Amino acid sequence: MSRRRPDGVLLSWELAFPPDGDGVVPFLIDWRDSPHPAASAVRGGRLAAFRGVHPEPALVTGKLDALGLALRVDPGERPGLTAELALPTGEVVVLR
Repeated sequence: MSRRRPDGVLLSWELAFPPDGDGVVPFLIDWRDSPHPAASAVRGGRLAAFRGVHPEPALVTGKLDALGLALRVDPGERPGLTAELALPTGEVVVLR
């Protein structure tokens, strides 16, 4: 995949999706030789906390461990992710 930024820089990347991560195991992005978008992202907030939720946490924690990801996964009704963002205007919780 690719797109050109407004300043003319071409970003190109490849994606790899897990066959069964229920939305808790992330897809992977290889930015190839492109500059990583985080290098030019607007600053202002920070990720205060991030966790997964899954009806059977053990089903996804092994996959996360294999990727070297230390993500806390709590039991819950449906698979999902929770991010707590610390912004200049206060904290925000984003659920997926």
